[in-house]
Amino acid sequence: MPNAIRFHKSGGPEVLVSEPVPIGKPGPGEARVRHTAVGVNFVDIYIRTGLYPAALPSGLGTEAGNHLDHSLFDRDPNLFGGR
Repeated sequence: MPNAIRFHKSGGPEVLVSEPVPIGKPGPGEARVRHTAVGVNFVDIYIRTGLYPAALPSGLGTEAGNHLDHSLFDRDPNLFGGR
């Protein structure tokens, strides 16, 4: 099972924790996206410290390069493997 760096309260780097994240099959109207690159930028620091509000728990990496891994959108074969 993969892990994600998350935080359950605002604060400094000490609020960051590594947690296992279950990955299941997407439901109707959903897609599973595999991140190939994730950037951690100042906006992530602003969110972690509470300067920018966010629903908690939250995580780092608000910008990412993605690969559409699996989709159930009408089972359109043109969606699979898209970037």
